[in-house]
Order: sequence, then structure tokens, then C-alpha cells
Amino acid sequence: LLDRIGNELKLLWALLDAYQELFLIEKDKRTKLLAGTAPGFFSVVQVALIESIFMRIFRLMDAGDISGNANCSFEALRKLIGKKPIAQRREAKIFRLRLCLRQLRKDWRAGGRYSNLKKIRNKNLAHNDYTHHTSRDTGQLWMCISASDFEDARLLGGRLWALYRQATLVICLMDVIEPVSAR
Repeated sequence: LLDRIGNELKLLWALLDAYQELFLIEKDKRTKLLAGTAPGFFSVVQVALIESIFMRIFRLMDAGDISGNANCSFEALRKLIGKKPIAQRREAKIFRLRLCLRQLRKDWRAGGRYSNLKKIRNKNLAHNDYTHHTSRDTGQLWMCISASDFEDARLLGGRLWALYRQATLVICLMDVIEPVSAR
């Protein structure tokens, strides 16, 4: 489970970095360059990156299982470590990890720290919410995300990586190194 979560996080890190490099750094200068080069192509790339970033986060934040199918998610990890027998000397570390995973779940719920991201999931990506579409301009084909939504996704990605690292240290007794950004 940890290996699969780690793989998802590594790809999430790369996607966040690519989006930031293409669409956020020196935004005005880059927007003109991309629009002048291949506007249709880069619009598709932007949509694909946004959806891939958010869907990867949403999968990692899914319930532990749905309809009897286990998910590779942090909630599944929380449930799994609640059942695993752990050596007495590591019990305090496991307890702290459980508390961190429980807090993550609370922050994901409505009214929590990341509830705006969950709203994006529910209104834009998981469902085709008609009332949300009517608030867009008529010709707008895809959702725009705000800089603050991207920043929340980036912060949540960092928090997920820290939890993955903590879990790997406690459960596997080994450390993982955070992926290096392209910059």
C-alpha cells in the first residue's frame, strides 16, 4: 500500500511542478509565449494537468474501500495501521501517525482546511454539475482554477508526502527522499 501511495505522490509532485513551470512562473510572459506558439495545444495541456493533479489528489483522499474494493488511499492506510500489531517501542510513533491521518481526514471534510478542493472534486470533476456550468462564460469549455486553489493543492501534496514519509519511517523503518523539482 505504501509503495503504491508513494508512486502516486511522485507523479503528483511531477505534475504540480510541470503546471507551475508552464502556467504560473512569469505568468504574463509565458502566457504570451504559449498563446503565440500553439494556444490550442497548451490549453489542452493545461486542462489535462489540472484534471490529472486534482484527480490524483482525490484518489489519495478516497475512502478506505468502496463497495468492498480496497483503495490505495491515506484513509485505507489509517484503517490498516489500526489493525497491524506493532512492537511496543514503536507504538507511540504509530499513535502519532494515526492522529495525523485522522486530522487529515477532518481537514478534508466539509468546512475543513481543504474543503474547497473537495468542492472542486464534487462540482467539476467527479460530477457534471449543471448549476456550476451555468456560472461559467458561455464559450468557456473547461474549468479554471485560482492561484489559491493551486496553492492549496500544492500544500496538500506536501502534507501527503510528509505523511507518506512518516508512515514509511514508522512501518518500514526506512526513509524516503522528497522528489526534486525541475527548477
